[in-house]
Amino acid sequence: MGITSSLITGLSGLSSNQAQLDVIGNNIANVNTVGYKSSQMEFKSQFSQNFSLGSAPNGDLGGTNPQQVGMGVTTGSISRNFNDGSRDITGVNSNLAMEGPGFFVLRDPNGQFFTRDGSFLLNSLNQLVSANGQHVEGFGIDSNYNVVPGVLQDITVPIGSLTVADATTSVSMTGNLNTGGPLPTQVSDLTMNQPLYVSDGAGGVTGTAPTSADLLTNMADGSGNLYFNAGDTLTMGGTVGSRSVAAKTLTVTSTTTLGDLQSFMSGSLGINTGTGANGSIATTPGVSLATGGTVPAGAVALTVDGNPGTANDIALNSNSLSVTSGSGTTMPFSWTKNATADGESIATSTTVYDSLGTAVNVNLVASLISRSATGATWQYYATSPDGASTGANLNEAVGMGTMTFDTSGHLVSTSNNSVNIDRTGTGATPNLLFNLDFSGISALSDTSSSLASNKQDGLPKGTLTNYQIETTGIIKGSFSNGASRTLGQIAVASFRNDQGLIDNGNNTWQAGPNSGTAVISAPGEFNTGHVVSGALELSNVDLSSEFVKLISASTGFSASSRVITTSNQLLQELLSAAR
Repeated sequence: MGITSSLITGLSGLSSNQAQLDVIGNNIANVNTVGYKSSQMEFKSQFSQNFSLGSAPNGDLGGTNPQQVGMGVTTGSISRNFNDGSRDITGVNSNLAMEGPGFFVLRDPNGQFFTRDGSFLLNSLNQLVSANGQHVEGFGIDSNYNVVPGVLQDITVPIGSLTVADATTSVSMTGNLNTGGPLPTQVSDLTMNQPLYVSDGAGGVTGTAPTSADLLTNMADGSGNLYFNAGDTLTMGGTVGSRSVAAKTLTVTSTTTLGDLQSFMSGSLGINTGTGANGSIATTPGVSLATGGTVPAGAVALTVDGNPGTANDIALNSNSLSVTSGSGTTMPFSWTKNATADGESIATSTTVYDSLGTAVNVNLVASLISRSATGATWQYYATSPDGASTGANLNEAVGMGTMTFDTSGHLVSTSNNSVNIDRTGTGATPNLLFNLDFSGISALSDTSSSLASNKQDGLPKGTLTNYQIETTGIIKGSFSNGASRTLGQIAVASFRNDQGLIDNGNNTWQAGPNSGTAVISAPGEFNTGHVVSGALELSNVDLSSEFVKLISASTGFSASSRVITTSNQLLQELLSAAR
């Protein structure tokens, strides 16, 4: 062993401490880098020169220990501290911080990368990207806004462009129905004052009373004057209870029958003609053909019979049924009201929505039908002016059912509590089908009945206006119509050995040979941490610790240089003695 060995030993100290200074300097330089993980260097001694390996005790000798002189120091490893850094609350929804293990997943044309830097933003295409323009990866959703796990894709948050609407499936009703009110004894009964005859085609009439199968273009007055011609437009209106019926039209063709007119009138007025529609009142609801009595022989009169309850009372006048032809609009018909609907009832209106978010109006009438020793029965009638069917197929009546109450006024049962509105041809789902929930209604004796809709689950068209990201990575969108929908889920990656990741610069890592394959999942799965929205993870560099290491490395460097200086002086002395 010579003096030159100490030179080599000192040099190794210089090199190792210089590397330590590089690591410390890099940590200090990145003290404000978002998501930065500090590094630390471990030293290890180099191999030693062996003068003796020592000997075991033998006889009178107690044994000797090894005699070795080290040959300096070398870098053992440089490891990362992947502990969490503190969080900076930014309030920006797209800023994300990881709380616990895991990395955000990024993608660009060069492959897949991983980061703890969650300073993300939305680009011009509403894609969530990193500050370097790399796409943030996550899981998409299906048509029902459910997350589709396992399939990575670029995360998009379409602010201002995504619209949603929900068709109504349930309407909740509230109120009190006055079971002590009067029972119905009659329904509306009206007769058209102008009898209808069958034209003989020669300016007279046949003398045979019309039937529903006769053509409307053959209907005439007693002198043979035709009431209707092909191409005429009939407009039907009127009043039901306190509600004005929206005007509906029927175009007369060469095949339109008197029965078509009957259906059109009944449908326009929203008369429910279903079985049991009038309860115990022995009247057939709808528009029928009357003969006999004051109706002349060989003619019929149109008779309108409504449903029970004062809120179902029908009023018609000379303006209720008009005829528009090339010569203008005439109102040739008038009506006589034979009976007025009576009985305790209450009416209300509500708005529901079809699958496109279009508002659809619904009118509801509840009428007391019967009382007994076990309680009371009420019947509801639902009508809507916004059904798609027209002409003879028009029918504003869209639902009817019963509500049965016990003697304490509690709802016992309901029947046929579904409403079906035809939306064919509107672009929406053809059948707007929803249930009426009457569980919030009581039936106690009171001075008056009350009925209202207090909740429905449909939504009009709404546009995505804002979003938030939950701790599970779920992205929830808020829409202008009050809806909230899942837009996707942020993905996170975990590794068997985080220390094996390769630093790619720009706050990103790549999988390395010793890191293991990335396990990509939702936050909180596979021992990953959670996401904190509106925050960034700061660098986890501990400046006080780095300054202490800086002093230690500087001292080690200076001491190693002194070893080299001393060894050099000894060599110079040796050379001088040799001269």
